[in-house]
Amino acid sequence: MKPILFIVTQILFTHVLMGQSHFIEYANEMRNVRKLLMNEEYESAYTKYKLVAEKCNYVLTDDIRMFSAICLNVGKCDEGMQAFQKAVSQGHNFKDDYLDFFKNKCQQFDADFENGLYKLRNNYLDDLNIAYRDTVVKYYQIDQAVRKRYNGGNGSDRELKYTDSIVIKNVWPLVEKYGVADERTIGKDAADHLFIILLHYDADKFNKLGPYLLDALLNGKIKPENYAWIIDRRRVWCHQLKPFYYQIPNGFDELSREEIDEINRRRNSIGCRPLSDYDIRKENDGTWIMAEK
Repeated sequence: MKPILFIVTQILFTHVLMGQSHFIEYANEMRNVRKLLMNEEYESAYTKYKLVAEKCNYVLTDDIRMFSAICLNVGKCDEGMQAFQKAVSQGHNFKDDYLDFFKNKCQQFDADFENGLYKLRNNYLDDLNIAYRDTVVKYYQIDQAVRKRYNGGNGSDRELKYTDSIVIKNVWPLVEKYGVADERTIGKDAADHLFIILLHYDADKFNKLGPYLLDALLNGKIKPENYAWIIDRRRVWCHQLKPFYYQIPNGFDELSREEIDEINRRRNSIGCRPLSDYDIRKENDGTWIMAEK
Protein backbone atom coordinates (compact mmCIF):
# COMPACT_ATOMS: atom_id res chain seq x y z
CA MET A 1 0.00 0.00 0.00
CA LYS A 2 2.92 2.37 0.45
CA PRO A 3 3.26 3.30 -3.26
CA ILE A 4 -0.36 4.49 -3.41
CA LEU A 5 0.33 7.33 -1.01
CA PHE A 6 3.23 8.53 -3.12
CA ILE A 7 1.19 8.25 -6.33
CA VAL A 8 -1.50 10.48 -4.81
CA THR A 9 1.16 13.02 -3.85
CA GLN A 10 2.70 12.94 -7.34
CA ILE A 11 -0.71 13.47 -8.93
CA LEU A 12 -1.29 16.43 -6.64
CA PHE A 13 2.01 18.06 -7.54
CA THR A 14 1.27 17.50 -11.24
CA HIS A 15 -2.05 19.30 -10.92
CA VAL A 16 -0.50 22.18 -9.01
CA LEU A 17 2.36 22.61 -11.49
CA MET A 18 -0.15 22.65 -14.35
CA GLY A 19 -1.97 25.49 -12.59
CA GLN A 20 -5.19 23.56 -12.12
CA SER A 21 -5.83 24.49 -8.49
CA HIS A 22 -6.97 28.06 -8.01
CA PHE A 23 -8.09 27.16 -4.51
CA ILE A 24 -4.56 26.42 -3.32
CA GLU A 25 -3.54 29.91 -4.43
CA TYR A 26 -6.64 31.26 -2.69
CA ALA A 27 -5.78 29.42 0.54
CA ASN A 28 -2.24 30.80 0.53
CA GLU A 29 -3.47 34.35 -0.07
CA MET A 30 -6.12 34.17 2.64
CA ARG A 31 -3.49 32.81 5.00
CA ASN A 32 -1.56 36.02 4.43
CA VAL A 33 -4.68 38.09 5.12
CA ARG A 34 -5.19 36.27 8.41
CA LYS A 35 -1.57 36.89 9.36
CA LEU A 36 -2.00 40.63 8.71
CA LEU A 37 -5.12 40.60 10.90
CA MET A 38 -3.30 38.81 13.72
CA ASN A 39 -0.50 41.39 13.49
CA GLU A 40 -3.14 44.15 13.74
CA GLU A 41 -2.23 45.47 10.29
CA TYR A 42 -5.90 46.10 9.61
CA GLU A 43 -5.66 48.43 6.61
CA SER A 44 -3.32 46.04 4.80
CA ALA A 45 -5.55 43.10 5.68
CA TYR A 46 -8.57 44.94 4.29
CA THR A 47 -6.85 45.77 1.01
CA LYS A 48 -5.38 42.29 0.61
CA TYR A 49 -8.70 40.57 1.27
CA LYS A 50 -10.49 42.68 -1.33
CA LEU A 51 -7.89 41.78 -3.96
CA VAL A 52 -8.19 38.07 -3.21
CA ALA A 53 -11.98 37.94 -2.91
CA GLU A 54 -12.68 39.73 -6.17
CA LYS A 55 -10.90 36.93 -8.05
CA CYS A 56 -13.05 34.18 -6.51
CA ASN A 57 -16.45 32.81 -7.41
CA TYR A 58 -16.91 31.66 -3.83
CA VAL A 59 -15.29 32.83 -0.61
CA LEU A 60 -15.29 30.44 2.33
CA THR A 61 -17.58 31.32 5.22
CA ASP A 62 -14.76 31.52 7.78
CA ASP A 63 -12.93 33.99 5.55
CA ILE A 64 -15.99 36.20 5.09
CA ARG A 65 -16.49 36.26 8.85
CA MET A 66 -12.82 37.21 9.23
CA PHE A 67 -13.38 40.07 6.78
CA SER A 68 -16.30 41.35 8.84
CA ALA A 69 -13.93 41.67 11.82
CA ILE A 70 -11.34 43.43 9.64
CA CYS A 71 -13.97 45.94 8.50
CA LEU A 72 -14.94 46.78 12.07
CA ASN A 73 -11.29 47.44 12.89
CA VAL A 74 -10.94 49.93 10.02
CA GLY A 75 -14.18 51.72 10.82
CA LYS A 76 -16.22 50.30 7.94
CA CYS A 77 -19.23 49.14 9.94
CA ASP A 78 -21.71 48.94 7.06
CA GLU A 79 -19.39 46.75 5.02
CA GLY A 80 -18.58 44.64 8.05
CA MET A 81 -22.25 44.06 8.79
CA GLN A 82 -22.91 43.13 5.16
CA ALA A 83 -20.03 40.65 5.28
CA PHE A 84 -21.36 39.13 8.47
CA GLN A 85 -24.79 38.75 6.87
CA LYS A 86 -23.14 36.97 3.95
CA ALA A 87 -21.28 34.62 6.29
CA VAL A 88 -24.50 33.77 8.12
CA SER A 89 -26.32 33.20 4.81
CA GLN A 90 -23.61 30.62 3.99
CA GLY A 91 -24.10 28.80 7.29
CA HIS A 92 -21.95 30.58 9.87
CA ASN A 93 -23.52 29.56 13.18
CA PHE A 94 -22.77 32.68 15.19
CA LYS A 95 -22.96 32.87 18.94
CA ASP A 96 -25.12 35.52 20.55
CA ASP A 97 -22.19 36.99 22.49
CA TYR A 98 -20.49 37.80 19.17
CA LEU A 99 -23.43 40.06 18.37
CA ASP A 100 -22.53 42.14 21.42
CA PHE A 101 -19.18 42.82 19.73
CA PHE A 102 -21.04 44.25 16.74
CA LYS A 103 -23.36 46.28 18.93
CA ASN A 104 -20.41 47.90 20.66
CA LYS A 105 -18.63 48.68 17.39
CA CYS A 106 -21.52 49.73 15.15
CA GLN A 107 -24.21 52.27 15.87
CA GLN A 108 -26.06 50.95 12.81
CA PHE A 109 -26.67 47.62 14.55
CA ASP A 110 -30.35 47.47 15.48
CA ALA A 111 -33.10 44.97 16.23
CA ASP A 112 -34.04 44.61 12.54
CA PHE A 113 -30.48 43.68 11.63
CA GLU A 114 -30.29 41.17 14.47
CA ASN A 115 -33.63 39.56 13.59
CA GLY A 116 -32.50 39.35 9.98
CA LEU A 117 -29.45 37.34 11.03
CA TYR A 118 -31.62 34.74 12.75
CA LYS A 119 -33.79 34.44 9.63
CA LEU A 120 -30.73 33.99 7.42
CA ARG A 121 -29.41 31.32 9.77
CA ASN A 122 -32.65 29.38 9.43
CA ASN A 123 -33.16 29.89 5.69
CA TYR A 124 -29.76 28.80 4.41
CA LEU A 125 -30.72 25.15 4.91
CA ASP A 126 -33.11 25.37 1.95
CA ASP A 127 -30.31 25.07 -0.61
CA LEU A 128 -28.48 22.14 0.98
CA ASN A 129 -28.45 18.44 0.17
CA ILE A 130 -30.45 17.57 3.25
CA ALA A 131 -30.21 13.79 2.87
CA TYR A 132 -26.40 13.99 2.71
CA ARG A 133 -26.29 16.50 5.57
CA ASP A 134 -28.59 14.51 7.86
CA THR A 135 -26.69 11.28 7.25
CA VAL A 136 -23.38 12.95 8.11
CA VAL A 137 -24.79 14.56 11.26
CA LYS A 138 -26.36 11.29 12.43
CA TYR A 139 -23.23 9.18 12.01
CA TYR A 140 -20.92 11.88 13.30
CA GLN A 141 -22.89 11.82 16.55
CA ILE A 142 -22.46 8.03 16.70
CA ASP A 143 -18.72 8.43 16.01
CA GLN A 144 -18.30 10.97 18.78
CA ALA A 145 -20.42 9.09 21.35
CA VAL A 146 -18.28 5.96 20.97
CA ARG A 147 -15.03 7.95 21.14
CA LYS A 148 -16.20 9.78 24.24
CA ARG A 149 -16.89 6.43 25.91
CA TYR A 150 -13.57 5.04 24.66
CA ASN A 151 -11.55 8.02 25.89
CA GLY A 152 -13.28 7.73 29.24
CA GLY A 153 -12.01 4.17 29.64
CA ASN A 154 -15.37 2.50 28.99
CA GLY A 155 -14.88 1.37 25.41
CA SER A 156 -12.70 -1.05 23.49
CA ASP A 157 -10.62 -1.09 20.32
CA ARG A 158 -13.02 -3.63 18.87
CA GLU A 159 -16.03 -1.40 19.48
CA LEU A 160 -14.21 1.58 17.99
CA LYS A 161 -13.28 -0.26 14.79
CA TYR A 162 -16.77 -1.73 14.47
CA THR A 163 -18.35 1.71 14.87
CA ASP A 164 -16.01 3.25 12.29
CA SER A 165 -16.99 0.50 9.82
CA ILE A 166 -20.70 1.16 10.38
CA VAL A 167 -20.26 4.91 10.04
CA ILE A 168 -18.31 4.77 6.78
CA LYS A 169 -20.61 2.07 5.36
CA ASN A 170 -23.50 4.52 5.58
CA VAL A 171 -21.64 7.67 4.57
CA TRP A 172 -19.47 6.29 1.77
CA PRO A 173 -22.26 5.85 -0.84
CA LEU A 174 -22.90 9.60 -0.61
CA VAL A 175 -19.19 10.37 -1.03
CA GLU A 176 -19.12 8.13 -4.10
CA LYS A 177 -22.20 9.81 -5.58
CA TYR A 178 -21.57 13.47 -4.71
CA GLY A 179 -17.89 13.61 -3.74
CA VAL A 180 -16.55 15.06 -0.51
CA ALA A 181 -19.25 17.57 0.37
CA ASP A 182 -18.34 21.07 1.48
CA GLU A 183 -20.24 23.87 3.20
CA ARG A 184 -21.98 24.77 -0.08
CA THR A 185 -23.53 21.30 -0.26
CA ILE A 186 -24.27 20.25 3.31
CA GLY A 187 -23.53 23.34 5.42
CA LYS A 188 -20.44 24.35 7.33
CA ASP A 189 -20.99 22.32 10.52
CA ALA A 190 -21.85 19.13 8.63
CA ALA A 191 -18.83 19.61 6.34
CA ASP A 192 -16.62 19.81 9.42
CA HIS A 193 -18.27 16.63 10.74
CA LEU A 194 -17.65 14.84 7.43
CA PHE A 195 -13.95 15.63 7.69
CA ILE A 196 -13.82 13.89 11.08
CA ILE A 197 -15.60 10.84 9.68
CA LEU A 198 -13.15 10.61 6.79
CA LEU A 199 -10.21 11.18 9.13
CA HIS A 200 -11.30 8.10 11.06
CA TYR A 201 -11.59 5.96 7.91
CA ASP A 202 -8.49 3.95 8.80
CA ALA A 203 -9.86 0.80 7.17
CA ASP A 204 -9.38 2.27 3.69
CA LYS A 205 -6.50 -0.07 2.84
CA PHE A 206 -6.87 0.39 -0.93
CA ASN A 207 -7.05 4.18 -0.81
CA LYS A 208 -10.58 4.49 -2.23
CA LEU A 209 -10.78 7.92 -0.65
CA GLY A 210 -7.65 9.23 -2.40
CA PRO A 211 -9.15 10.54 -5.67
CA TYR A 212 -12.13 12.08 -3.87
CA LEU A 213 -9.85 13.72 -1.34
CA LEU A 214 -7.59 15.17 -4.01
CA ASP A 215 -10.57 16.53 -5.94
CA ALA A 216 -11.84 18.11 -2.74
CA LEU A 217 -8.52 19.84 -2.12
CA LEU A 218 -8.17 21.17 -5.65
CA ASN A 219 -11.75 22.47 -5.69
CA GLY A 220 -11.84 24.06 -2.25
CA LYS A 221 -14.06 21.45 -0.62
CA ILE A 222 -11.62 20.65 2.18
CA LYS A 223 -9.22 22.83 4.12
CA PRO A 224 -5.56 22.21 3.21
CA GLU A 225 -4.71 21.48 6.85
CA ASN A 226 -7.47 18.88 7.01
CA TYR A 227 -6.24 17.26 3.78
CA ALA A 228 -2.73 17.11 5.24
CA TRP A 229 -4.08 15.67 8.49
CA ILE A 230 -5.82 12.79 6.72
CA ILE A 231 -2.76 12.00 4.58
CA ASP A 232 -0.43 12.05 7.59
CA ARG A 233 -2.76 9.94 9.72
CA ARG A 234 -2.83 7.28 6.98
CA ARG A 235 0.96 7.30 6.74
CA VAL A 236 1.68 7.28 10.48
CA TRP A 237 -1.13 5.12 11.85
CA CYS A 238 -1.79 2.73 8.99
CA HIS A 239 1.59 2.35 7.28
CA GLN A 240 4.10 3.27 10.02
CA LEU A 241 5.68 5.90 7.76
CA LYS A 242 6.92 9.35 8.64
CA PRO A 243 4.41 12.20 8.21
CA PHE A 244 4.59 13.93 4.83
CA TYR A 245 3.17 17.33 5.76
CA TYR A 246 3.74 17.03 9.54
CA GLN A 247 0.16 18.02 10.33
CA ILE A 248 0.68 15.10 12.68
CA PRO A 249 4.11 16.25 13.92
CA ASN A 250 5.47 12.95 15.23
CA GLY A 251 9.27 13.12 15.24
CA PHE A 252 9.37 16.86 14.63
CA ASP A 253 12.24 17.24 17.10
CA GLU A 254 14.42 14.99 14.94
CA LEU A 255 14.11 17.11 11.79
CA SER A 256 17.01 19.10 10.40
CA ARG A 257 16.66 22.67 9.17
CA GLU A 258 16.84 21.42 5.59
CA GLU A 259 14.09 18.86 6.22
CA ILE A 260 11.85 21.51 7.76
CA ASP A 261 12.39 23.73 4.72
CA GLU A 262 11.39 20.87 2.42
CA ILE A 263 8.29 20.09 4.50
CA ASN A 264 7.28 23.75 4.38
CA ARG A 265 7.58 23.66 0.59
CA ARG A 266 5.25 20.66 0.54
CA ARG A 267 2.84 22.44 2.87
CA ASN A 268 2.88 25.60 0.78
CA SER A 269 2.15 23.56 -2.37
CA ILE A 270 -1.25 22.58 -0.94
CA GLY A 271 -2.06 25.85 0.83
CA CYS A 272 -0.94 25.01 4.39
CA ARG A 273 0.81 27.45 6.67
CA PRO A 274 4.48 26.83 7.51
CA LEU A 275 5.39 24.87 10.61
CA SER A 276 6.75 28.06 12.20
CA ASP A 277 3.14 29.28 12.53
CA TYR A 278 2.52 26.54 15.10
CA ASP A 279 3.60 25.76 18.62
CA ILE A 280 4.77 22.13 18.30
CA ARG A 281 5.71 20.25 21.44
CA LYS A 282 5.87 16.76 22.87
CA GLU A 283 4.02 16.08 26.10
CA ASN A 284 5.41 13.91 28.90
CA ASP A 285 3.20 11.01 27.81
CA GLY A 286 4.72 11.11 24.30
CA THR A 287 1.76 12.83 22.68
CA TRP A 288 2.60 15.50 20.11
CA ILE A 289 0.70 18.78 20.28
CA MET A 290 0.38 21.18 17.33
CA ALA A 291 -1.37 24.45 18.17
CA GLU A 292 -1.65 27.72 16.29
CA LYS A 293 0.48 30.49 17.75
